[in-house]
Amino acid sequence: MSNTEPFRDRIAAGFARWGHAVTRHAGIALVACLATCGLLAAQLPTLQADFSTEGMLQPDDPALIVYDDFRRRFERDDAILVAIAPEDVFAARSLARLRDLHRALESEVPHYHEITSLVNARWTRGDGDELIVEDLMERWPQDEADRAALRERTLANPAYRNTLVSTDARLTAIVIRPQLFSSVGTMNDDALTGFGEETGPPTAYLTAQELDEMVRATQNVTARFERDDFSIHLVGSAVQGEHMTRVSMKDTSLYTGLSLLFMGVSLFALFRRISAVVLSTLLVAVAGASTLGAMAWLGLPFSAPTQILPNLIVAVGICDSVHILAIFYQELAAGWNREEAIARALAHSGPAVVMTSVTTAAGLASFIGAGIRPVSNLGSIAAIGILLALFFTLTLLPAMLVLWPHRASRPLPSTARLQRAMEQAGAFAMARPGAVLSATGAVIVIAAIGCSQLRFGLDQLAWLPEDDPMRVATELVDSRFEGVNTVELLIDSHEQNGLYDPDRMARIEAASRRALSIETGPVRAGHALSLVEVLKETHRALHGNDPAYYAIPTERGAIAQELLLFENSGSDDLERLVTTNFEQARLSLQIPLVDGMLYPAYLHRLATELEPILGDDLSLTLTGATHLTSRTFETTMHTLARSYAIALALITPLMILMLGSLRRGSLAMIPNLLPIIVVLGFMGWADIALNLPTLLIGSIIIGLAVDDTIHFMHGYASNQAVRKDSASAVQQTLATTGSALLVTSIVLCGSFLIFLSGYMEVYKDFGRIAALGTAVAFVADILIAPALIAAFPDRVARASDAQSSSASGGPEQPPQPMPESPS
Repeated sequence: MSNTEPFRDRIAAGFARWGHAVTRHAGIALVACLATCGLLAAQLPTLQADFSTEGMLQPDDPALIVYDDFRRRFERDDAILVAIAPEDVFAARSLARLRDLHRALESEVPHYHEITSLVNARWTRGDGDELIVEDLMERWPQDEADRAALRERTLANPAYRNTLVSTDARLTAIVIRPQLFSSVGTMNDDALTGFGEETGPPTAYLTAQELDEMVRATQNVTARFERDDFSIHLVGSAVQGEHMTRVSMKDTSLYTGLSLLFMGVSLFALFRRISAVVLSTLLVAVAGASTLGAMAWLGLPFSAPTQILPNLIVAVGICDSVHILAIFYQELAAGWNREEAIARALAHSGPAVVMTSVTTAAGLASFIGAGIRPVSNLGSIAAIGILLALFFTLTLLPAMLVLWPHRASRPLPSTARLQRAMEQAGAFAMARPGAVLSATGAVIVIAAIGCSQLRFGLDQLAWLPEDDPMRVATELVDSRFEGVNTVELLIDSHEQNGLYDPDRMARIEAASRRALSIETGPVRAGHALSLVEVLKETHRALHGNDPAYYAIPTERGAIAQELLLFENSGSDDLERLVTTNFEQARLSLQIPLVDGMLYPAYLHRLATELEPILGDDLSLTLTGATHLTSRTFETTMHTLARSYAIALALITPLMILMLGSLRRGSLAMIPNLLPIIVVLGFMGWADIALNLPTLLIGSIIIGLAVDDTIHFMHGYASNQAVRKDSASAVQQTLATTGSALLVTSIVLCGSFLIFLSGYMEVYKDFGRIAALGTAVAFVADILIAPALIAAFPDRVARASDAQSSSASGGPEQPPQPMPESPS
């Protein structure tokens, strides 16, 4: 007997004692579990969703700190864009509808800071020595001549082109800029310290829920104005966030419901007992509600990665319960009473269930330190949820089993065919380990070639079907306006009133022109806006509206005076373009919406080429939502490598500890790594991008693969200790534990394939590759693990096999925990 056997016996006896304690105090255990669930689930109404770009990064990320500082100084860089496609923007009927829609939005949409369209766009003109800044349609066009003049004036103004009207006058837009701050709640006094130049009471930024309210109100208004000849499309990050939240919540409900249905059918097919279905369903419902409640209690918002959480908790909870229920029903059918059957089930499966839960939680906990906030949140709450599911499996499930009326003499359905098939697979692997391992090597080589073709992708629009209305609208506006995203460039003179200098303003203008010519792949700015445009408009207006004076004044005093006149005209447009002390300015570039992985190269080139133009006395800082997307891409790559390394670092020692052998534990990691290699290789061959949801596959599959390996190796170690023969121990393990592994693998594969029924394409990809990884993990444990045992026997196994080969007599029986008489 190896020195680990007494330790395993003591652990098994401890679980048996726990089973006796729970069953004898089933009422108390039931109340305690339901009270825990109730306290956590009470927080569910406060659970929020956040699909915003800034919500991707950790609060202390330098890029996010700069972005927050930028928003405090220059207001938000995002907006709701109401794009309208009439036959002719400047037709009388189109202009009248545009005006009515504009007014309706102003009166009915909450939380907006400013609404701009051709109705009230800034028009700067001169009247003698007077500077007049008024609405573009301050005097409503009365006839065809007025409308023709309006068309000419609008299309000639670079400030309007591709922002408020397309160059072909077939598309116009109403821009709704949200407020910066929320109307409710406050932030910590230190949260905003150092931002901006003015101080005031600490205030929270506008929440995702308030942005959603804006979007829904806008949708309600525009629906009334929609016509065949006046089609309306809503685009923008806020619109995309609201849409993603809505379809994600709908998909999550669908996934959870179908997952429970599938698992109920699977459990009934396995056990042919209503109790298995009802009790397991109650178990995962309590675990799921508690997990989501804990998520709300911790203030973690629902986001793209956490959409898989309910299904994951359901799958893990069911798999844990299957291992307990299988032994419980076997012992009950053998004549043991409920208490003893529960105690024996926990003694047999409890240690493995605990270790599988711990390793799965460890795999997911590897994401906690991720630089991407939703991924980090998933790592935290998934680990908590799995441990909650473990707690309810070891406490709530035994309590419900002892209270539920059972028919003790009813045997489980026969699984002889499945057992024979797995025994034959194991026997083949033990007899021909070289062939199995050679085939495994070939698979690894093919998968490695696929891994070399892996690509990253951060295009949330591509997560949606091609005919999704929001995706169609965004692609339409993006093509007609030459971009719907913006890059923000913060230019700092480091000197009060430093931007009054004509040379500096000229260099900002040169940088703006150069930015419009920079092209990296499909990324090229279609529009630029800065203080320069306002200054040139003002200079022209003060010189009789002569186009020849659309230029920067050559004297510092003239710049200061003209900008002061513009400020006194009543327009507040300067607030969005320059700080009040004229030290920092903003240059906004309008760029296409593309895969986020394409932005880093463009932004790098932008900074590299513009910095020399601006000179040493003007510093350049890139920021804005697009820059955050670029930062998310860089952080994603770091997170991928880091999380996989941490998962392996956490799980490998746990595996060694569980198996009680460094050699055996290290070898057991090989079938755990194979599913990762195969999955990543398949993604490369199938051109499935590594994005936020699919990024999670590695650690999830590592955790689930380790579950199978632990159950297999735990059973093998127990059988090998009694039978003293590796081949016989593998055969007996596959005949017993193998059936449960097959069932749990089917349940996991089915729960992942349920994602194919959803709406979002990205989760269909997640479901396919997660199911593939689960299937490979099962095959690895019934073929590769036995082959490794045969190819690399440890000293104990060699001695045992030699002793077995010289012994005679009939086959030995597998170990039975707690040899007591049935009552």
